[in-house]
Amino acid sequence: MAILKENIILFTSGRKLKIQNGNVAINCFLEVAQGYGAPMLRYDKDSGYDPEVDPVYNTHFLSTEEAAELADCAIQLWSKLKANILEHGITSTKIFDR
Repeated sequence: MAILKENIILFTSGRKLKIQNGNVAINCFLEVAQGYGAPMLRYDKDSGYDPEVDPVYNTHFLSTEEAAELADCAIQLWSKLKANILEHGITSTKIFDR
């Protein structure tokens, strides 16, 4: 399985792929991109540990349930893309069939 470390994806083949902002995104069309937008949830590493200050920035004020739903949605999209690639091959436009 590939590993995402900072701005690099490490593949089991040994290949390293540099990516912008350490983000890989998938959209509802199963298209994959480097994420350029601002994070919706992020950890403020510069805040240091202060129990009086919340270091988690939740820019859209997602509830716990909404954040979990968003994760489930992304997992479903990635799983569908994976299944399509394995079934049709990486050069087939059918990998984008939802």
